Amino acid sequence: MISKRFICKSGDNGSVVTEVTLNGVMESERLTPKMATRAARVAFGHRSGVSVFCYDDDFGYRLYANSARKLQEVTTMEIRTILYQYAPDDAGMFGADADLTDVNITASYNAYEDAALEALKAAYPTALVSVQSGPDMTWVNGESDHGEIPWIAEAVHRAWASFDWVVSK
Repeated sequence: MISKRFICKSGDNGSVVTEVTLNGVMESERLTPKMATRAARVAFGHRSGVSVFCYDDDFGYRLYANSARKLQEVTTMEIRTILYQYAPDDAGMFGADADLTDVNITASYNAYEDAALEALKAAYPTALVSVQSGPDMTWVNGESDHGEIPWIAEAVHRAWASFDWVVSK
C-alpha cells in the first residue's frame, strides 16, 4: 500500500497529538505544505494552528489559515529506545483451545521474544530495542503514550500471528 505517516500537533504547546496515515502518498515523497494541510484536516478537521511532522523528513510545517511556515531540525521524532513487555499467558499466546501437550512452553516464549525483537529491529533499525515478559506495556523514548506505540504493536502482532515461534517438544 502506498501511504505515509504523520504526527499532527494542535492546542496549547502541541498538547493534542494525533498520528495520521495518508493513503496515496509515496513514503519517499518529501513533506509539502499541501500534504501537511491534508494530514491536519484528517487529524483535526482544520489546518489553522496545527504543526505537522513526518517520520522520514527532518522538518515539519506550522500551518496557519492562509500560509505555512517550515519548521527545521525535527529531532523529537527519532525513536531511540523501545521497551516492549508482554504478559506470559498461555491461553492468550497459544489460543484458549490449543493442545499444549506437544509444545515446549518455555522455548516457545523465548522464540516469541526473539521473533518480536527481530520484527522491531527490522522496523526500527537505529533504536535500542528490548523485549521481555512482564506486565503488558510498551515504552518509546521513555514514554508510555508515544504516538509510535500502535505501529510497534502492529509489528509485534505480525510476529506473533506467524506462529513461527511455537517450539515442539
